[in-house]
Amino acid sequence: MSVAERAGRASPPKRVGKERAKIRVALREVFVNLAKYGRVRRLYGEDHQSARRFMELFTQGLLTQAEELGFMQLELSPSGMTLEGDDILNHGNFGVELAESLFAEGVRALVIERGLTREEAERFGLIACMDWTRRAALDDELATMVWRAELEHIHLEVADRFSSVSDGDGEGLGGDGGRGGGGDGGGAGDSSALQALKALAEELAAGDDAAPKTDGLVRMRQEEANLLTRLRRELVEVADAGTEELLDDAEALPEDPRLLKELQAEVQRINQGQDLDAEELGNLCLELLWAERRSEQVEEIGRALATQAIGLLMAADPVGAAALVRRSLALLDGDVLPEFTAREALRRGLAELVQDKSRESFAYALNQLAEPGRAKGPLFTLLSPLEPQHRPQLEQLCAALDDAELAQVAADVNLGLMDYDEKAVLTAVEKAEGVRAVGPLLALSRLKAPQAIGACMARVRDPEPRVREAALRALRPHQSPGIKQAVLDSLGDAAPRVRQEALRYLAIYRDPTQLPTMEAHLLSAELGRVEEAELRGWLLAFAMVGRGQAVPLLRKLILKEVSLAGDHPNLDGLLITALKRTQSDGGKRVLTEAIRARPELEAVSQSLSKEG
Repeated sequence: MSVAERAGRASPPKRVGKERAKIRVALREVFVNLAKYGRVRRLYGEDHQSARRFMELFTQGLLTQAEELGFMQLELSPSGMTLEGDDILNHGNFGVELAESLFAEGVRALVIERGLTREEAERFGLIACMDWTRRAALDDELATMVWRAELEHIHLEVADRFSSVSDGDGEGLGGDGGRGGGGDGGGAGDSSALQALKALAEELAAGDDAAPKTDGLVRMRQEEANLLTRLRRELVEVADAGTEELLDDAEALPEDPRLLKELQAEVQRINQGQDLDAEELGNLCLELLWAERRSEQVEEIGRALATQAIGLLMAADPVGAAALVRRSLALLDGDVLPEFTAREALRRGLAELVQDKSRESFAYALNQLAEPGRAKGPLFTLLSPLEPQHRPQLEQLCAALDDAELAQVAADVNLGLMDYDEKAVLTAVEKAEGVRAVGPLLALSRLKAPQAIGACMARVRDPEPRVREAALRALRPHQSPGIKQAVLDSLGDAAPRVRQEALRYLAIYRDPTQLPTMEAHLLSAELGRVEEAELRGWLLAFAMVGRGQAVPLLRKLILKEVSLAGDHPNLDGLLITALKRTQSDGGKRVLTEAIRARPELEAVSQSLSKEG
């Protein structure tokens, strides 16, 4: 029985010929845009302009298809997503990982009906793009999130992830071929987790005669207000600034000279470094900029914002630094506020971040962050006002940043200012001297031009470690015997950052023929001098490249038949993680054997599971 029939709906009408082809192409574009949104969001966060654009394309496309088709039932399998037997996403398409992720979390079918609202489409997109691999032990699963969702016109069929039958066999809820259990929703095939979920559903629906019953079909409803409130609190979209009452109501803008003086006094407090709430201060400066409009004063305020943003970075608050300037960025968009005429002055002021007087402090503040990954999205926001004339300063900033991920953000901004011109990037790589080559090389990592290989190979033995690291990173999109040899040679590099980048390359392509070289390095005396973060990289890369072939050495290590050089207090935890990362039956058997032989490992394994 199909999900549509169980939901009390007729099967969709059959479509033929050109109509089917047109629908297939349109839906593929819809879900590819959703996959692109998920990728950009993971890299730079939801406030990235491309993330907003892809979400808008997905939302509008899904609304259009729902209205035109009236009803569509999409089926998911290990090989992708289909509609009436036609492939929408498969292993030949970008975005198939979206379908694979949903299938791995138990989704077997997706029904979308006419009447779908924009809010429902956006909420579904947010759920579908979640990175389930990062879910902690106590985080909601997809089924629970779907249950809480309020999606009137989108219905998901979710199989029991905890069933004794593998998802890969296409089966889920108690013996119904992965399409949900029938009957009263409490069949013998249901796991305790699913039975508890259904009991919760019945309890929630008890007071509502119109509420749908859970008949193996996990239909979620989501509290729109809670979600939108949370998103607005976490990330205030630049585009939303145009809808604020402050901008819509001219009467709300400060015209009183006394009020203007008070606002100027607040800006003076910024320069004095006093602690103020970044979000409120950002709103305040937006009002002041709107009221002032004189180029000299606007530029001064922009510089003050840049200075305070550096101060917040020094205080390890990158999110606050971005929040401080985000609202004022709306003034830079002539489509949002065409009447604001001091746009270039504000841009010059905010560009103070990368000018010679401030760039060193800016880079230092970013380099001292304990969690640089949290600053990727905020850094993109801070750099977004820059224009092509700031490219030299951006290259110098890239060269000054210790963390490759943050340097990559700056390089991405620079690449956009170059209009993604491959020839211009290659020229910049060739002309750059010393550490100044880091920025152009990282920009080159986003392009797949074959001409890039020679430019990168020329830099993999550069005297500067950051240049060698950037060159290896730029080689990620490419494969050749020469590149593989250069990567293997880099495993013995004197700089830890270069060795770790080489391990990332190996983990991407997972060529098992490289296992002997990796094993030799693992058992060498040099490994005794590495930090725990690098040791983790070695073990995980070894497990991911070798899968089942990596298990024998990992078994000897965890059973202490072989030892690594040096003292590594957390080695047991790293080995347990590596065995799991092999994703093999052999790894599971060895872990069970190790826990029997060394009972103390059970507590370590449980602790790792709780940490997610």
